[in-house]
Amino acid sequence: MKKFLAVFDGYKMSPSTIDYAIQVTKLAEAHLVGIFLNEFIYHSYNVYEVMTTYKDYEEELKKLNAKDEEKREKAALKFQRICENQRIHFSIHKDKNVAIQELKHESMFADLIIINESETFTRYKEELPARFITDLLGDVQCPLLITYIPFLQSIFKTQSLSLNEFVIVGIASSLVFFAVEIDKVISKRASRQLAPA
Repeated sequence: MKKFLAVFDGYKMSPSTIDYAIQVTKLAEAHLVGIFLNEFIYHSYNVYEVMTTYKDYEEELKKLNAKDEEKREKAALKFQRICENQRIHFSIHKDKNVAIQELKHESMFADLIIINESETFTRYKEELPARFITDLLGDVQCPLLITYIPFLQSIFKTQSLSLNEFVIVGIASSLVFFAVEIDKVISKRASRQLAPA
């Protein structure tokens, strides 16, 4: 069974990533893994600001960390509910190390990674393409489906596909893949029959 990875930031879960992941997983009858990269230095709050603002900043950090953990858990539960409602095979994987390194490692065991073009795994806004995405593109070990990159539309004079159009393109491209695989099987059988015993 094919294994697809849908990559999420637990603080700001991308709707386009989950939508595309569900559709592509259903089409391929694959197993979908929700990857929640909970990088240990990434918080929804500014640590420096908390430490300089609160007298008992350690207690405040504990409260904020608990809220962060709750947000991440809610995101994972949302993913779980969506997958259960769509009746697809799924699992959830949570990493608490360096996000980019964890994802590159996971890519060695996946058939496809689905990620939103604006994922940064930081609190800061970045210009597109985000550093996280460019780092991932440099060393990923499987195909990567990046959901919605509007800045390329002006360069290539293109328009974004609707979800239905994307599904049609996926089916059409899969037909070519299956035709090549069938040709390989037929060629192997023919070569075995022609080989001397």
